[in-house]
Amino acid sequence: MSPNRLLKRLRSSLAAILRRISELKSIWSPSAAVTAVGTIAAMIAAYAAVDLLLKQTARWDDAENSVRTIASVCSAAAAYKMPSVTTQDDIYHLTYKTISERFQYYLQDMSTMVGRKEFGIIVDDHRGSKGDARLRRYHQMILHSSAEFTSRYDNLIESLFLEPSNLSVGIQLADMVAGAVWRKYERGDDKWYSVVEPSLRRSRSGRLLGYGIVKVPKYGWT
Repeated sequence: MSPNRLLKRLRSSLAAILRRISELKSIWSPSAAVTAVGTIAAMIAAYAAVDLLLKQTARWDDAENSVRTIASVCSAAAAYKMPSVTTQDDIYHLTYKTISERFQYYLQDMSTMVGRKEFGIIVDDHRGSKGDARLRRYHQMILHSSAEFTSRYDNLIESLFLEPSNLSVGIQLADMVAGAVWRKYERGDDKWYSVVEPSLRRSRSGRLLGYGIVKVPKYGWT
């Protein structure tokens, strides 16, 4: 939804609340007053936030262009040829490492751009208690690893956040992006990938592979 449409909806909702308060004068109570005042305060805060957004952002496209997408594409056949990959969890962790590394690089780039250290949080889909525990252990391992070929995660907030996808709009969006990328590489169907493609992270020279799309492993693709 664009800021203009959102602002119109907020204005309409606020007007409806004020009309409702007027209708409730005959049954007014302290608890109703508190609820109404709280709701009005929330609506005014939201109205002010969107109004500020409209003043600061000349075009909604500019806000949309601030979103950056990173996707890891794994060849299972090539991955299973790696000595370190023997299970499906190993493949999941391999792609997780790739995504988290590129996210760290993106945060580094943002920090350089804005002149202050930027931090990021990883929110992942709930995979059951055992799956969550394994991923948490792996997350902590790569964050604190001193291995030669492991990145330093100085810009990531340490904790890993896990929740069911049906409770997270962000995870649902990530699932949609993953589906679009999968269809392109597995089926050769780029209908939805073409929608996502402009948001993919790129190098300063415009390079996509290795930045917004990362193939795992690097070699062995057919």
